Order: sequence, then structure tokens, then C-alpha cells
Amino acid sequence: MKMTIRISFFCAIVMLFAACKEEYNVKIPSPGTGYLVVEGFANLTPNSKSTIKLSRTTSLDSSFFYKTESGAIVLLFDDVNGAYNLFETSPGVYTSNAATLDPARKYRLRIVTRDQKEYNSAWVEGKMSPAIDSISWKQKSDGVQIYANTHDSQNKTIYYMWDYRETWQYNTILFSSIVYNPATNALDPRDLVNNDIHTCWISGNSTNIIVTSTERLATDVVFEKPLTFLSYSTNKLQNKYSILVNQYALTKDAYTYLDLMRKNTEQLGSIFDAQPSELNGNIRQSNDSTEIVVGFFYATSVQQQRIFISHNQLNGYVYITTGYESCREDTVDNVPDKIREAFRPGPEVVLGVSPVYFGPAIIAYTYTSNYCADCRARGGSTTKPDFWQ
Repeated sequence: MKMTIRISFFCAIVMLFAACKEEYNVKIPSPGTGYLVVEGFANLTPNSKSTIKLSRTTSLDSSFFYKTESGAIVLLFDDVNGAYNLFETSPGVYTSNAATLDPARKYRLRIVTRDQKEYNSAWVEGKMSPAIDSISWKQKSDGVQIYANTHDSQNKTIYYMWDYRETWQYNTILFSSIVYNPATNALDPRDLVNNDIHTCWISGNSTNIIVTSTERLATDVVFEKPLTFLSYSTNKLQNKYSILVNQYALTKDAYTYLDLMRKNTEQLGSIFDAQPSELNGNIRQSNDSTEIVVGFFYATSVQQQRIFISHNQLNGYVYITTGYESCREDTVDNVPDKIREAFRPGPEVVLGVSPVYFGPAIIAYTYTSNYCADCRARGGSTTKPDFWQ
């Protein structure tokens, strides 16, 4: 009886929310230029560069996700009057020269924007990250889960963060051995050394916040912290996959801020989720401490480790050619007018795939779309990364 009452009450709540949907315009006060967003840290890794990214928030109805903040003056100070300039290397990205910062010092970030507003971070202590013990993975029924493992034998780190850059190799479903030459209206053999479009590599950075704390553990050990899941429905495991993992040590304040941001961005979406919490960073506008600044400045070293996963390491894995269902080969007779018609410029340029022989003579050619025979059409590059094994 109690279960029936609970179910009925739950259904009533769901129906109430479903019946009350209407457009809601969020009224959040915001300056016309948007709030300043600061991303980055003082890099304590010996002989390394520190990078700070500056941008501005945009309104919900804007067509832009963010606006870069160019033309700023960005300085890094230590607590013994050392100063380091950061130079704008691309729009909104400011990078220092390589330096070896003393982890025993405290650091502060100063930003002066083009409109002459000055922003300063709080002084932050340096934290040195322990080495990564290993990056491990386990095969699941629907993909591969990747983990980080680390520890601090001195029990001093406690607060950790990771991000990563992943790269994977993939092939097209169809192989193009010929190429159309519009100057001669001929289909010529493809140069498979310099113009192979069958195999590509593509890379991407992590977008989620990955943090953890060992504060409640007896020892400062992180075992199998989940980093990312590689679903079989993607092409990441088709040939070979690589992930370069970066590990950072955080102060308790930095961890608290980033963990709250993680909860605000990843755990919202239903009436039963935690409600958004206000993010209070450690960066303030000098003349108006009430102005909202998004971001938290910290100082840490970086530890890295890269692993590779090949498809032949997976038991029973067969790549499903997701997205290629519509790929097919059409045939055109080896007649100039028909070749010109088949390969004329259009909304989707077609690629020659292979010749069709009758004895020694080529009587026709098969062809298909870029998407099916040119790996670059799926966002990749035919240039093999230098680190690739």
C-alpha cells in the first residue's frame, strides 16, 4: 500500500511539472561586455610555460559560445617581487616564456583589460603533483573505460585534477585508388604515398572537469579514477587510440571551486538534481570587488603519461561502421561525357574508387561520395602525429 502511494505521488509530481511547461526568460544582470572568464594556472613544472586564457561570457540568446578577450596585459608575480610577462600568442590566449618557478613561493595573477580595468587573484601557494603511477583501462560490454592511478607517499597532495588530449586513427569504409583530374577529364591512379585519403588521425581535448580528493582516506592513494569512456559506437577504437593524460595537484580552495563547478555543469537537469550553487573564485576587480569574475587561479606542476590501445588488444571487438550506412558505390562507364557528368562539381564532390576491367580494358569506374572515401570529410588529417607508434 505504501509503495502504491509513493508511486502515485511521484506520477502526480511528474504530471504537474509536465503540465506547467512555459517559456521562461532568465533575467540575470550582466554587463554589456559580459563577465570576465579566466582559465589557467602558474606552471611549476621546470622550464615550462604558463598559459592563461581570457574570454567573456555571452547572453543565452547569443550565437557565440564565448568571446575572446584580446589586448590585455597579463602578469604573473611571486611573493619575492619576481614578475613574469605573458604574451598574447593567439586571440585571448596569453603565454609566458619558459621558466622554472620556485614551488616554495606564492603566486598572484594580474590582468589589465583593454578598458583599463585591473583584476588580481589572491596569493596562492604552489603544489607539486606526484608522478602518475599508471593510466589503465578495462574492456566493458559496450566500450572501454580509462582510469588514472596515482599516490603521494608523503600524504600531502590530497586534491587532484586531470585533463587529457586523445588522438585516434580511423579508416574510411571505402578505399579510393583513383582520382579525378578535371583538367583532362580523366581518372588517374592515386598517389597512395602522398595522397592517401583512406587513413586519418583526429585529436580532441577533454571538456569535463575531473577532480578527486583523498581527504577521507587513510592514505593518499587514487585507484582507478575514471577519466573517459570509449564507446564502441564511435570510431575511436577502430584502429588505434592514444590518450595523453595531465595530472595536477590542487589546494583545497581550488579543489572546492572546481568540484562545485563540476557539480553545477554535470549534475543538473532534473527536479531531483542538486540546485546550482554560486561560484566564488579568487579573482577580483580592483575597484569593484562585487563584480563577478569566473575562474580560479592556482599554481601547480604537471605530470603526464601517454598510453595506446589497439583494436587487436580487445577481445571480441568488431568495429561497427556507424554513420556509413548510406555509403554505396555507383558505376560510370569509361566514356568522357559520362565521366564529366558523374564528377562535375556539386554540393558533394564524388571520388573515384576503383576501375572495372573487362580483360585488359577499363570499361567503367566505381565512385562514391567524399564522406565514404575521404577520411578528411570526418574531420581528421592524413598527417601522422609525430608521437604515433
